[in-house]
Amino acid sequence: MTALDMPSNPDTRGIVEKKTLTIALATRQLWAVAAAAMAILVGAFALGHFAARLETNELTFENLRLKSELDGVIAHSKAELATQRTKAELLTRLNAFLERGSAAEKKRLSDVVCLIWKESQERKISVVQGTMQLPTITESLSPSVRALLISQGISAQDLDSLRRAGSGIVSPTDIARKQNIEKQVQRVVNSTPLVREFEYGDATRVRIPQEVAADVHMRKDCAPG
Repeated sequence: MTALDMPSNPDTRGIVEKKTLTIALATRQLWAVAAAAMAILVGAFALGHFAARLETNELTFENLRLKSELDGVIAHSKAELATQRTKAELLTRLNAFLERGSAAEKKRLSDVVCLIWKESQERKISVVQGTMQLPTITESLSPSVRALLISQGISAQDLDSLRRAGSGIVSPTDIARKQNIEKQVQRVVNSTPLVREFEYGDATRVRIPQEVAADVHMRKDCAPG
């Protein structure tokens, strides 16, 4: 509206000016409201996006925690399965050895006992150790026990002397010698613990024959760690 179009009446001109100002103010408010609405929409979108990411992250953390727990269960189950398998093999080999007593069965049983003893800490198997049981020192020793005593410093000649002394063919010198050898043997027996028994978590206890335990003791690759 130009000056020529403006009403000549001052009152009328004032009314027109007020309307023009009102329209300008209304337009400004409209833009302000629109800007505020846009800001709210953008903020809501950003907040929703952030919340979605947060929810996704929380789910990811939960999945990772569950995965970690599952990995532990799987590892434990695999270890338990391996323990049960070796226990079953031990019982099978022990039964075969007690039935047949052959050198081949003894070797197979010794191998299993060796493996279980070596992995006993990892498998959480209790190992009961004890000294050799020699009811009478003059009895005929099993080849494995004899070999173990010799490996610990008792000579084969001294062990043979004990057997001769036990047969009644002795002299006073032999008696004194016998007593000295017996003391040596006893010292070795007391200082040489053998694997006598395995105890499992399910309370299963498996006793190991002495001659097998003697074989295992002489093997350098069987002891844990």
